[in-house]
Amino acid sequence: FKWLKSSALLEYPIAVTNLGFAYGTGIGTEINYVEALKWYKKAAKKDNEVAIFNIGTYYHYGYGVQKDLNKAIEWYLKAAKKGYALANFNIGILYYRGDFGKINDKNDYKTSLDYFSKCSEKNEASCIYMIGLQYERGLAVKEDKKKAFSWYLKASEGNDQMAFSKIGDFYAFGVLDGEKNYKKAIKYYLKAHDLGDSDASYSLGWIYSNGAGGIEKDINKAYEYYKIASKKGEVKATYN
Repeated sequence: FKWLKSSALLEYPIAVTNLGFAYGTGIGTEINYVEALKWYKKAAKKDNEVAIFNIGTYYHYGYGVQKDLNKAIEWYLKAAKKGYALANFNIGILYYRGDFGKINDKNDYKTSLDYFSKCSEKNEASCIYMIGLQYERGLAVKEDKKKAFSWYLKASEGNDQMAFSKIGDFYAFGVLDGEKNYKKAIKYYLKAHDLGDSDASYSLGWIYSNGAGGIEKDINKAYEYYKIASKKGEVKATYN
């Protein structure tokens, strides 16, 4: 940490950004969001896209400053112009969830889709997943389960845990053709479970506890998956 700080004081660009990260995460020192933001702003003056994006997250979540979604958007847009994919994702999420509604008083799914599409061009799996979700739910586009599934498959290539879980759902519920396929569902739920997805853990517990679709009933396996899901905050698992 001392070496890093010395390098940052000499204004080596990477060191300046990394010192902000160290203060923000508590690596080698105590967490200090105010100090982290100070160093990120120094790095931003050198056009470091990571620092610019991180400043956006600080205003987004109120780390070391008062939460300000307008300022968060400003910094995200600066990072997005430099091609930083996650900046487009975060802007998209603000519009999708209606967090930005505190400013414009509505969810804006068309705008969220625009930003998700921009970062999908950089093969950002989380953005690709969200495009699939908008097609599944018919948000700013015509509802299309097949297109949604196609986007989820593409997102899964980037190891997106929610995409794996969604693909599992499509097979478990027979979304596309009405035919439930629990063997394929398990395959994808396991991938999502291994990445920490609580919904997938719960779904695995349900399949094994019910012996769904001819899968051999296994109460011990079911209990273990329910327990894991419960620890991750999946309320339904607590009652099984």
